[in-house]
Amino acid sequence: MHKAFRILGNRAVALSICGRQCCRIQANLFVSSPHGDFRQISVPLYQQPFAQQSFASSSDTNSEIDQALAKATESHDAHKLLQVVEKYGKEFRESDVISTFTSIANWEHSSGNSDVLHSKPFQTLVDMVIMGLKRFSNQELTDVIKAAGTLQFDDDMLLDRTSQQLMLSVHKMSADELYNLATGLAELEHSPSVILFDSIQERAGKISGEFTPEQKQGLEKAYQRLEYDHDTISKELPDK
Repeated sequence: MHKAFRILGNRAVALSICGRQCCRIQANLFVSSPHGDFRQISVPLYQQPFAQQSFASSSDTNSEIDQALAKATESHDAHKLLQVVEKYGKEFRESDVISTFTSIANWEHSSGNSDVLHSKPFQTLVDMVIMGLKRFSNQELTDVIKAAGTLQFDDDMLLDRTSQQLMLSVHKMSADELYNLATGLAELEHSPSVILFDSIQERAGKISGEFTPEQKQGLEKAYQRLEYDHDTISKELPDK
């Protein structure tokens, strides 16, 4: 919870602004009290939320980020990669966010390393996904869900908000995207809504020929792990 002030008549009125992450600057204001005297206060002035800002940055900065990410990736050290997030995170492009997230998942696997997953840079990475959902593709968001499952990172806000965003375009998903979404949630035993899973299976049925045998087996196991019976899901939907 952050405080800002608004001058109303001869009074300074406090306004509360809350959120997971905002971009902010400081300003000094002189405000009057009900008694007529003045005092100086430092006020955090909030710019547009992070979600409305672009990840895009200058070409020079992008080059620096590319080099830093490449060097950290070669090390296969999640901590070094998170140092890049800490230094350049505000300048990350969408592709940088996803590649960093998935690289950490590939290295950490299901270790549930609290040192990594609970670090401020990793939480910043999660916030970037949540606040920029509409700017990521289906492939990128399902990669995040799959990576979260691999990491055993059961963050309700990340999983629920990302699933809600993907719900809008399940009917256009590829076999790989459907597989990543379903199996990622299953790894965490994080049950989505019945409607979402019904949509996943309806789409999977339409493009069944595009799944590999391994993916088909993985989907069946995902349904079972989440305790959904694919033959009865539609029956569980409420009557219209």
